[in-house]
Amino acid sequence: MNVHWVGFDADDTLWEKERLQRHARARFKEVLAAYGVPPARAGSRVDQIEIRNLGWYGYGAMSFGFSLIEAAVERTPFLMVGNWLKSDGPPVVELGGWAVHVPCALTCAHEQAEVPAALRDRFHQIGSLTELPGWVGDRVAARAGLHSPPMAGGQQVGEAGTAGLGRPGAQVTDSAGE
Repeated sequence: MNVHWVGFDADDTLWEKERLQRHARARFKEVLAAYGVPPARAGSRVDQIEIRNLGWYGYGAMSFGFSLIEAAVERTPFLMVGNWLKSDGPPVVELGGWAVHVPCALTCAHEQAEVPAALRDRFHQIGSLTELPGWVGDRVAARAGLHSPPMAGGQQVGEAGTAGLGRPGAQVTDSAGE
């Protein structure tokens, strides 16, 4: 036998990753069960998303992690906070979540974009992370009927303009009054 190269089938079953993924799946089902999602339904949805995502991410921990996140966001209220206008917020908003953009002085050219009009009611901007607790607190209080908009801290993200993203002085509201 004249062998110059040896290949290993180093997938999920040969290494420890499969055991860890099974543990993560079990924990994921437990967490979603606390929100009323039957474990079998949560597991089958992760399977569907993971299979769909194979073309994008392939196999591995990153693909598995993204699939868990996507399945969770579909079923629970989710707020994404980030400084990348294009990649942080819109994917979460498209899945039904909320996004808060915290502008950064240095932004990559590929992250400069306008928020699509259809997403603007769930996509907001604040000046810094120190404003986030108040921004979230205002929305929780409004949902509980403790006070009504205009709410302090932040603005709804609109078309790119002089300040970059928001409409200075705009009231922070959304279609659901949250």
